[in-house]
Amino acid sequence: MRQVAFLASALLTIFLLAGDVRVSGQDREQFQGLSDEQIQLLKRRVVGTIRVQGVLDSADVVEIKSPIRGESTILSIVPDGAEVKQGDLLVQLDDTALNEQRIETLVEYETIRAQVQAQKAKLESLRKQAELETEVAQLKLQAAQLAQERYVDGELRAELDQMDRLLELRKRQYDGIKAAIQTPRGPNEQPRVSPLAVHEAQVEIERLETQKQLLTEYKSPHQKAVLELALAEAKAQLRRVQQATENEAREIEATLKGEEAKLNAVKQKLDPTDERIAACHLVAPRDGIAMHNTSSVRRATNAMQAGDTVQEQQVLLTLPNLEQLQLTVRINQTMIRRVRIDQPVTVRIDGFPNQLSTGRVTHIDSKPQRSSWPNTDRVEYAVLVELDDIPTHAKLGMTALAEIEVETDE
Repeated sequence: MRQVAFLASALLTIFLLAGDVRVSGQDREQFQGLSDEQIQLLKRRVVGTIRVQGVLDSADVVEIKSPIRGESTILSIVPDGAEVKQGDLLVQLDDTALNEQRIETLVEYETIRAQVQAQKAKLESLRKQAELETEVAQLKLQAAQLAQERYVDGELRAELDQMDRLLELRKRQYDGIKAAIQTPRGPNEQPRVSPLAVHEAQVEIERLETQKQLLTEYKSPHQKAVLELALAEAKAQLRRVQQATENEAREIEATLKGEEAKLNAVKQKLDPTDERIAACHLVAPRDGIAMHNTSSVRRATNAMQAGDTVQEQQVLLTLPNLEQLQLTVRINQTMIRRVRIDQPVTVRIDGFPNQLSTGRVTHIDSKPQRSSWPNTDRVEYAVLVELDDIPTHAKLGMTALAEIEVETDE
């Protein structure tokens, strides 16, 4: 009897130190015949409770940061705690210098673009002119070829044929005259052909033969040479036109390529500038409450305001998801070793003292945090508690008491 009284006294001492321990149906089956109070006392031999105050915050927070390199100035910012919709303007950063830079770059871009267009127009004009000149040169070449063919295969051949036929005719006439002279006649008969006619026929034959010789040995070769020269000149002119066009086109294309490269380089400067200007307009990625990223002391003075200078990647606002609340507590370094992931937690929100919520440990910071003044020598670790059930009207920033069930026999 004394042993039972001693055991009850010891368990009561642990109960006072450890606090409430929940009894499950599985516990009742395991400890059949014992009351819930006795089961709680037995469980508290190995279980303790860490009680600590915490604050409700959001488990899903979007940070709105300054994307501008270096320093930038706030022109406008939504009030702390303002309700915003997706797409609403949250922060307007000063983009004056960027706009001036954009104008300068745009002027340079348009100037080079005009030069590119001028070179393209010049190249197109050259090609059209080259087409005309090439067509004319080809026509001249064709005319020279036809003239050569006409003379060699037409005029020369016809003239030689005519001359041969006439020469043949004159030779027959000459033979006839000679035969008439040699024919015997009577004493009183007059000669049919005079000797002069024979001489004239012979001279005519010699003249035709000389004329043919002149045509074949001198006149025809000369005319062929003239026509070949004209043909060669036509070919040379066509080549000159084509070569001149190719050379000038290459020069224009080289200039055009250089201007296009410069245009592309300027555009590469222009695009990031446009993106940086657009980045000066920070808009809400979703619905929520915009909260300034300041301490409670600075928030009271509304420190984030127009004219403030901010740095690149500095958090300006946060957009917490009010539908996903969690509890953040800070555990002293002397007790943090007892805290484990998935340990059960009982939470009583100060704004709802008559309602208990359950949860579990989901995260333990590995980096310590110093307490605020005056307890600056106290080292604590942040612990996140995921809540299973939250009162309907629970608000961000409400304080709560968390009881974390931890092992004591360590």
